[in-house]
Formats: sequence, C-alpha cells, structure tokens
Amino acid sequence: MLLGSAAVRRVSVVGTSGAGKSTLSRALADALDAATRAKLEAAMADQGNSHLEFVRLTTPAAVRRFLHDLRR
Repeated sequence: MLLGSAAVRRVSVVGTSGAGKSTLSRALADALDAATRAKLEAAMADQGNSHLEFVRLTTPAAVRRFLHDLRR
C-alpha cells in the first residue's frame, strides 16, 4: 500500500476514547489484506510460478502442522 509516495509498512492509530481508532484500524487492515490478496492471486496465475505450490495457512495451528510436516 502506498501513502503519498512512500511504501507503508506499519501504521500507528492514535486517538482518544471513542474517536474511531478501531474502526479505522479495521478498514486499513481490510485494505491492506485486499492488496496483498491481489498480489498473491496474480503470482498464482503467473505461468512463471507454475513450479511453486501456494499454501494458505489461516490459523496458528495450521502453521504448526505445516511446519511439523516439513520436518518429516
């Protein structure tokens, strides 16, 4: 995601109680997730990546299982 002309890596949302910090944070997270998802989908569709296997790990338990299986 670009903000101005710099790539955004981390965002700090600051404000008083009830100012909408959580609402803004969720909206930013959704926007960043959509951008990341679009990049991954493009990478998966790229024939140059046909030799790669893309794995979606959605929970910490799934990550642990995946890593455990790699060690076998």
